Amino acid sequence: MRTLAVVTVACILCVFSSSVGHALQAADGSPTLCPNLIASLVAVPGNLDAMYAAQRVEIRQCPVDISKQAGAFQLVAWAKGAKSPGLIYETEESGFYQFVMIEGVYVFEFMGGTAQPVLAIVFERDTPRIALNTSTLHEPVITCTPSKVIVELIDARDNTKRRFEFQRSGIPRRKG
Repeated sequence: MRTLAVVTVACILCVFSSSVGHALQAADGSPTLCPNLIASLVAVPGNLDAMYAAQRVEIRQCPVDISKQAGAFQLVAWAKGAKSPGLIYETEESGFYQFVMIEGVYVFEFMGGTAQPVLAIVFERDTPRIALNTSTLHEPVITCTPSKVIVELIDARDNTKRRFEFQRSGIPRRKG
């Protein structure tokens, strides 16, 4: 049996960059999973065999589309024990700047052009959904406590300062 090291932190913050390819589609136009699994984000430690049965978000890299000279990532959210993903989010941003996660909450900041996209995926009653999908003209502040992730930003659409709190249960609370 393969095992993972136990991580005792409540939050994980990663900063990385990359450039990647274009998303794949099935013949009927529905998205298919991109072939390159970059990371499987699971907030509960355990052995690798059990990880694929856990609630998780995968980061997948798609093949490069030379004609568009563009790249793409998929964020694929899986409910606990699911045989197929509950959510597939595709983006053609050039990569990820940072992400923060606690159990049931995954917040991503993408590398944007003039604006920086921010996305939050939360699990409510084991169902993944997009709880925040916006852009900011200024660097967002993303912090984490043992019980929640906090996102503070200036919304690019109306230049309004916004604060979002996502509890471990995945229930967002907007402040201001």
